[in-house]
Amino acid sequence: MTEKRISKWTPEQLLKTVTITLVFLIAGPEVWVAVEFVSLIEVIGVLTFWSSIWVGFKMMPIYRLFAFVIRLLMKLDPNFFIPDKNTIRQMPSMLVHAVPFAATFLIFMMCAP
Repeated sequence: MTEKRISKWTPEQLLKTVTITLVFLIAGPEVWVAVEFVSLIEVIGVLTFWSSIWVGFKMMPIYRLFAFVIRLLMKLDPNFFIPDKNTIRQMPSMLVHAVPFAATFLIFMMCAP
C-alpha cells in the first residue's frame, strides 16, 4: 500500500521530503530553537512597530507644547531660528542660531570690552 502512495509522489516532492527529514535528523533540536527565535523576532518586531505608533499618538500634545515653546523663543530672542539642511551644509556655524540665546550671548560677548 505504501508503494502505491510513494509512486504517486513526484521526484521533487520526494526530494524535498527526504531533504527536510535529513536536516531535522542531523541538526536535531537546534532547528526548533532556530524556529522559536525567528518567531520571537517577528513578534518583537510587530510589538515594536505598534508601540511606536501608540507612543506617537500619545506624544501629540507634547509636540504642540514644543511648537509653543519655539514660537515663544522666537519672540524672546530675535536671533533664534532653526536653519534648514541646505543652510547647514553651506555654513555649519549657523547651528548656533538653533540654540536659544546663544547667538545673542555671543554677540554680547564680542561687543563687551
